[in-house]
Amino acid sequence: LVNVEQRVLTFWRAVEYFFSGFFLSILTPGRVGDLARALYLKRETNNLGESLSTVILDRLIDVVLLFSLGFVAIVSFTAIFGKEIMPIELLFGLSALLVIFGLLILKKNFIGFFLKPFFNAFVPEKFKESLKMTFDGFYGFFGKIRAHPKRLAGASAIGLFTWFMAFFSSYLFILALGIEIEFYFVALIVPIIML
Repeated sequence: LVNVEQRVLTFWRAVEYFFSGFFLSILTPGRVGDLARALYLKRETNNLGESLSTVILDRLIDVVLLFSLGFVAIVSFTAIFGKEIMPIELLFGLSALLVIFGLLILKKNFIGFFLKPFFNAFVPEKFKESLKMTFDGFYGFFGKIRAHPKRLAGASAIGLFTWFMAFFSSYLFILALGIEIEFYFVALIVPIIML
């Protein structure tokens, strides 16, 4: 995602930033590691807004994938085992809310309208210009990524592979405990638990 504007962030540098942020996320509450990852990425982008947007987009892809996998798992579990985990109406309602929230958060003017009173009231004058640049860089990145759908699809594919590995490692852990279970059952249960 960082390389959308022809920047060259090497694979190993990206891994370094990811694991540095992951380490801090483990040690601190509130996902502080994601903020640290954005600060590391600022070295490559020279724009905190763009760096934050790459981290937020990464998290957003992760949440959308988890929610989608959870949706499929809940529907499949109900169909296979005849046990309703969640009413389908509630599931569709939550899906609709997630889509609406995602679309609204990506609208710069909408968010700007709600943040402007807080910005004017609470941000000291000396920080206003840099914060405006960060805000513009943040939303500017989303415009740039729309022009590169293959990069977004690639990031989504990596996210899907990561979730598959999480399911597989859970499956191996369960087998190591001596519990005989089919992989498909783990693939149905893990996303539901993670929701």
